[in-house]
Amino acid sequence: MDEKTEKQLLQWYEEIQTDEEALDTDGDLSDRPSEHNDYQTDTEQSGNEEQSGNDLNDAMDDLQDVLDDAKQAKTIMDCWKLFVSDEMIKDIVKYTNQRLDLMRSSYQRPRDYPQTDYEEILAFIGLLYMAGVKKGQHLNTEKLWKSDGTAPDFFAATMSKKRFHQLVQSIRFDDAIKRLEISAIDNLALNKSQIPRELLEVKGRPVKSSMFAYGKKLNCLLVSYIPKPNKYVLLLSTLHNDDKIDEKTGEACKPEVITDYNLS
Repeated sequence: MDEKTEKQLLQWYEEIQTDEEALDTDGDLSDRPSEHNDYQTDTEQSGNEEQSGNDLNDAMDDLQDVLDDAKQAKTIMDCWKLFVSDEMIKDIVKYTNQRLDLMRSSYQRPRDYPQTDYEEILAFIGLLYMAGVKKGQHLNTEKLWKSDGTAPDFFAATMSKKRFHQLVQSIRFDDAIKRLEISAIDNLALNKSQIPRELLEVKGRPVKSSMFAYGKKLNCLLVSYIPKPNKYVLLLSTLHNDDKIDEKTGEACKPEVITDYNLS
């Protein structure tokens, strides 16, 4: 055996001995050096472990809630409603009807633009899914409602092509009235020259006080509220027409129009 081979064997033997000494025959690791830093006290270690345990428990609780809801889903529709709830569909119906009502006013025969309901919105969403399944999302709807046997029957069986077009144009997911109100508020900064000077003046006005102005041609309300010295809040609303103060705000004495806006 040459010298090089002998050194390699000795090194291998020493590594085996080191591994065996690291573990006793019972496999007890209690006598091994601690992996924690010397400067970390038992209290700190305990606190870290407790926080980690709490975070893990919270995550497990959230996961369990999801699993419990999912276990109740027995059908494809049940699974779908885990993502799109009945409340969401009802909101879509409500806001779509707002748009349909607006569009109906432009037609000579109002019955041509009837309101929608829960079942019809579900059917409409179903057709959108099926259009994707059939690779027809980029096709002209004329081809999806053809009656010559080249189009799937379920499109025409679900609703007319005309009604489908109406819902495509009218489908809404938020309150258009509130959106317009917010837009009007955003534009106030650009139109301060048209706002009564008294509403912009803060000097001499008590904190927590409000001043109201009412539109003549447009049914709207403009309020100027003083939340703190030398600061005012302007809010324009088409949903309110009085100077009612929200009693729930206590000493803040906030106008109801402001608290309603904060909830939207």
